[in-house]
Amino acid sequence: MKKGLRRFLNILLSCISAISLCAQEIVYPEGGQAPSKASTEYSVEVERRTMPYLKLVATDEAIFNVRTKDEKLEKKGSYLTGFALIKRPVSSLIKAFRAMDQFGPPIFNETGIIGNIDLIMPRGTFDFDDALEDLRKNGLDLVKGEKEINVVVVRYPMKNRCRLFDSFKNNNSIHFF
Repeated sequence: MKKGLRRFLNILLSCISAISLCAQEIVYPEGGQAPSKASTEYSVEVERRTMPYLKLVATDEAIFNVRTKDEKLEKKGSYLTGFALIKRPVSSLIKAFRAMDQFGPPIFNETGIIGNIDLIMPRGTFDFDDALEDLRKNGLDLVKGEKEINVVVVRYPMKNRCRLFDSFKNNNSIHFF
């Protein structure tokens, strides 16, 4: 296992342990009691799974048009309401989309653009449909796809679990991309 991934898993386990400790301090309704230690055990694994993702793609014309001209490095405006990326990497554009949807599928750069870009997004990324329209005007697009990637899977027992995981009723795992 790679060193960075091992460190991430250790941090994740520490957070889950902290949640488990906090769960022991929760006052359960109707005279209920905290789950037994056996019922709060969990496992964390890295698995390869086919997962949904968004790919940022570009037309051949866009690759030429959005390439950086000789200007000063800057980001003007707000990712949410409208911005200009001048002499910025494509990853800055991806960060702008992540600002509004941090829990959505991951976004991968498949534009083929090497180097920095100049791009104006007058309506920002607050409204996804408006943002897609702005992207398409510049020859870029976000396309849904599926890809086999490594995911961190946290499994917890279904029996005697507390309400912490009620939103995952028909699934006994949580995925982190």
